[in-house]
Amino acid sequence: MVSVISLVTIVVCINVTVDAYGILRTDFSRQFQVPNMNYVKMKYLLANRSKFDSFIFGSSRSEKIDPKKVTDGEYYDMTYPLGLPEEHLENIRFMLNSGFRIKNLMIGLDDFSHRADPKEHQANLDLQLHPAVSGKKLENFYGEYFLKLSRMFGQINLYIRHNYTHRNDPEETRFIYDMFQSGRILCPTCDVQIEENIEQHINSPEFLKPLIQVRGNNIENVLATMRELKDIANKRKIHLTVFINPSHKTAYLDTDLRLFTEFKIKLAEITDYYDFSGLNSITTNNYYYYETSHYRPLVGDMMLKVMFGSPDVIVPRGFGFHVTRENVDQHLNDQCREISGIRVTYDLNAANKAFADSCDAMTVKAAKDASPSPDHR
Repeated sequence: MVSVISLVTIVVCINVTVDAYGILRTDFSRQFQVPNMNYVKMKYLLANRSKFDSFIFGSSRSEKIDPKKVTDGEYYDMTYPLGLPEEHLENIRFMLNSGFRIKNLMIGLDDFSHRADPKEHQANLDLQLHPAVSGKKLENFYGEYFLKLSRMFGQINLYIRHNYTHRNDPEETRFIYDMFQSGRILCPTCDVQIEENIEQHINSPEFLKPLIQVRGNNIENVLATMRELKDIANKRKIHLTVFINPSHKTAYLDTDLRLFTEFKIKLAEITDYYDFSGLNSITTNNYYYYETSHYRPLVGDMMLKVMFGSPDVIVPRGFGFHVTRENVDQHLNDQCREISGIRVTYDLNAANKAFADSCDAMTVKAAKDASPSPDHR
């Protein structure tokens, strides 16, 4: 009995000390891996309920939008890796029910938002919701992080490397976890390195394959979620801005564009939105991306310029389109023709070859199939 208790005590002590997911951490200056951003940020907001009145929700891609450059409120970046609309809704409902005053909401969507199943995140230590939001029992939540022996072995070496043996290595200090100001993970040296050798960066083999691949079809659930978010915004008089992130060309052409287009058409029946996806001078240029998933902050600045008129940056023509119920068909026909135009020179997958052959017919059919929904005021 004593030996078992001793072993459990050792495991807990090591896991608490390492705290790889940032569950107990109050200082992120020596964080050695991406923490559970969903939990960490909600924990911070619960202790600072009146500090912010505006929030950016989305995946880690949306994190490249600087909340301090949006001037119509006190913004906080509430994005988290692989963030999905259903998770945003749960967090927003909880915040409103807990007395948060919300003035503005920005909701970023991705080429995987309508495909991924949020249930797969519930047991993922990187991604799961704060227990106050999910309703998970505290003993179960904390036990998952601190009681399991398997958590210890893979992370203790990283912890020692980051905090002791390689403490001052540039690779160990390049990321700044700005959880208590902007909510973002910053990497100033990442962009410096790109600018120092642009040619090497744009020719990196990292741009030849998608960083993540998500399959499935969750369109109807996501549309129901977006309807509820729109309804909440209307009832609470919250200014809601919805946008679709600019997928890198490699990632964009890897997804099922027929399904993506169907989602976009039905989304326009619920709310206006800004569409930054497609093939344009940004998404086809490796310079504007770290890899095939995350665009750089200078792209985030361009997106803010399109949506809000500032900051004062130059936005290439054709980057960002304000989609409404009235213009969605024409917009998506234009995007379909972009694909049709490259089919001779680019090896499209089977789904996107079929998509390129049916531009006009596809959008008309999707529009007819669109679910009825309240008008978007």
